[in-house]
Amino acid sequence: MITSAANKRARFGIWTVLLLLLFSCSQKRENPIQHASLPPVDSDQTILELHTEKGIKSYSLNRLEGLGLKRLSTSTFWSADDGSYEGILLADLLKDAGLYDAEELLMTAFDGYTLIMPREKWTQWPAFLATRRDGSPLELKEKGPTRILFPRDMDNKLKSDLERTYWIWSLKTIEEKR
Repeated sequence: MITSAANKRARFGIWTVLLLLLFSCSQKRENPIQHASLPPVDSDQTILELHTEKGIKSYSLNRLEGLGLKRLSTSTFWSADDGSYEGILLADLLKDAGLYDAEELLMTAFDGYTLIMPREKWTQWPAFLATRRDGSPLELKEKGPTRILFPRDMDNKLKSDLERTYWIWSLKTIEEKR
């Protein structure tokens, strides 16, 4: 027969485990985006254009990364793409181009694919514009030269099929949708 003290300890242990599980499942993980440092690439070739009211702003890899190079390690919706990426926060690029306050952005890929991204996507989550993977510049055949990623492991909400639609690759232009 279990004594009342042993019974209380067992119940306390069970409640402790349940509370810890509940707490850990409900918490968002820390932001997995960290500062990064890589040698610049010797190229001034335009890899991304932002269309603004004041005209077209062209960005080379060096100009993009000059906005504040960061690193993101994340899982993706495609297991072959899981890993470590370098690039910048989309919000930093939009601030630089004067598009941060846009309500929606029209993003177009090199293959003609288009996506409309609402403002809440780059303000609610740290949307990431990847320019490199494991230190090497992204090539067109590797879904580059730029692609949008989100820190998928940061919150279960970022793992939904709806969120996958905002992961655009081979990004060519960004403009404010009017």
